[in-house]
Amino acid sequence: MSDWHRLTLGILVVWSGISLGVVGCSEKGAGSGNRSPRSTASRKAPETVILISLDTLRASRLGIYGYNRETDPHLAQLAKESVVFETCGVQATQTLLSHKSMFTSRYPLRLIREATNADIEALKKLEAPDQFMVGVFQKIEDKMLVSGLQEGKYVTAGFTDGGWMRREMGFFAGFQHFDDQAGHFEQILPRVKSWLDGRKLKVGKLNGGKKEKLFLFLHTYDPHCPYPCRDPYNSRFCQEHSNHIPLGGLCGKPHLVNMDLTEGDMRGISDHYDGGILSTDAYMGHLVSDLKRRGLYDEAMIVVTSDHGESLGEHDQIGHGGLYLEQLLVPLIVKLPKSWNIKPKVLEHPVELLDVMPTIYDACGIKLPEGVDGRSVLPIILSGDGGKMYLIAQMTFREGRDGISNATKRAILDPGRWLLIHDATGERVELFNLRDDPLGLTDISGGKPPAVVGLMKVLAARDMESSDGEIIDPESVEMSEELLRQLKSLGYLD
Repeated sequence: MSDWHRLTLGILVVWSGISLGVVGCSEKGAGSGNRSPRSTASRKAPETVILISLDTLRASRLGIYGYNRETDPHLAQLAKESVVFETCGVQATQTLLSHKSMFTSRYPLRLIREATNADIEALKKLEAPDQFMVGVFQKIEDKMLVSGLQEGKYVTAGFTDGGWMRREMGFFAGFQHFDDQAGHFEQILPRVKSWLDGRKLKVGKLNGGKKEKLFLFLHTYDPHCPYPCRDPYNSRFCQEHSNHIPLGGLCGKPHLVNMDLTEGDMRGISDHYDGGILSTDAYMGHLVSDLKRRGLYDEAMIVVTSDHGESLGEHDQIGHGGLYLEQLLVPLIVKLPKSWNIKPKVLEHPVELLDVMPTIYDACGIKLPEGVDGRSVLPIILSGDGGKMYLIAQMTFREGRDGISNATKRAILDPGRWLLIHDATGERVELFNLRDDPLGLTDISGGKPPAVVGLMKVLAARDMESSDGEIIDPESVEMSEELLRQLKSLGYLD
């Protein structure tokens, strides 16, 4: 573990817990291709692949990432049999955008350009950026992760917690079975088990006796605002400040931040968030036990991550939608088949969420489509090749006291040194010196340090080329009554 990570993981802010962060791009060392000579050529593709997205889970609230509370005993056990990446940055801090970027292995600005021909200059002029972005990303269904897996003869099934992950948001593409009935893990996991029960007659009898290959995508909002969860986890970390402020319909909104919250209130919100993680972790334990009972665990590839982190008071924010450290760093745990004989390890190499799709394709022997931005992390795991010098995030949604919707805010992180956030609308810059301020809490951009120029050049290189063509406006977003109800319960609608 690097000195920077030791320092960052060792600092605790009383009202917010430990925060670290990272954002998007350039390669470091080799490993720039989808496959390498020391990659998976001699290894059998996993029979079962499971991708799990624990929505709104910031890495720094897990014991395996240095947190001082045991919020993750079952994930910690999984980590002992896996490869853990210390630094994994997201490309957006909104569920819909982040998952579409992960599923397509493309940066959000690239996806917008391909769908609408809009560049940064065009995005500056949008009157309703949030509506525009939802309209664009709702329609993105091609080049999805599951399409390639289905072509690779995997039976594909997705179980999501609804909201932004519903069918009408375009996440069903490529899935042979797609369940978006929601209900958090409490109701989702029994449906997963029922689906697996239904596969029993086919396993071992398909294609001349070969085992049927499975791909499962599981998503839950369990750690998401408004945070309260089932007992006994709901009050596990609460003491004198156990009374919870009702946050339904307020999550991430400016009027929540502007509420007159005491230090005890903030600690209560933070403690309930930790309780939600512990509850989610317990469900993860049930899932792993069920996989072991079925004989699927040993040879399975299991990837556990999140779409974004969460602010719990930092930068006057409760929730997500910003591009600060605590929202940009998520866990990445990669459990590989036992027959691969990969020793468990913790890797310092910085990676991005859009590397997940190439990694799964690499493990399964599936060729990547042209134009992806991510890289397989298997060369890093197998030979230490790869890693990224900079990490990039390109999208925000609504954030801060003003609740501003913005489609032109991007961030670049030089791990352990600098975090720069640039808002092209108004040309505003925030800069954080992570050597002196590892949690990224104090903006020093007023002094105009020389680092700004170099970071801006790298950041601009990831922007889209200028567009001379006509901008294609996305069609109006159609939302069912059930989707609206679910989004309201998550705090996205008034």
